[in-house]
Amino acid sequence: AGVGGPAGAGGMPVGPGLVVDGATHRRPRPTERAVGIREVHPLTTVEEICQEVGIYGPIEQVALDKAKGNALVHFVDPAFAAQLCAERSLLQFHGQLSAVGIEKSRPMPAELANAVAAGATRNLYINLGPGGASAAERLSADALRELFGAHGTIESVRV
Repeated sequence: AGVGGPAGAGGMPVGPGLVVDGATHRRPRPTERAVGIREVHPLTTVEEICQEVGIYGPIEQVALDKAKGNALVHFVDPAFAAQLCAERSLLQFHGQLSAVGIEKSRPMPAELANAVAAGATRNLYINLGPGGASAAERLSADALRELFGAHGTIESVRV
C-alpha cells in the first residue's frame, strides 16, 4: 500500500510537520497515531482488528477491552491513523457496526521509533526453500504460535 496506506495517506509530506493536500493546501501533519474503535462485538479478536485496519499501515499495538467493548489501535505513523479515519467512520465485526475515531496517543518508545526509522517491521516471513512444500503441510497456526510464542506476544498467524 506504500507510505500512505491504501489511498495515499491524506497528502504528500513536504517537510517536518507539513503535508500538501491536493498540491495547493498546506496543513499540519497529523500527530495522533491512535484510533479508537467503539462498540466492538464481544466475539471480536485482536487478529480480526489487525486484519481490518492493518491495510492502512504498520501497527505498533492493539489493545482490546472486551468488557467495555472498545479497542485502541496505535499505528506506527499518524498518517496511517488519519487515513483510516478519513476513509472509514465505521468498521463491522460479526455483523455489528463499530465507530472509529482518532484518539490521543502515547509517545512511541524511542527504541521502537529508531527501529522503525531504520526499516524494522513486526512481520516474520518464513521461507521453507525448494523442498518446503512437505514441511509446510506440517506447519499449522497453532504450531507456529507455540514455537514463536516464547519470544513475545503473537497477534496474528497466517499459514
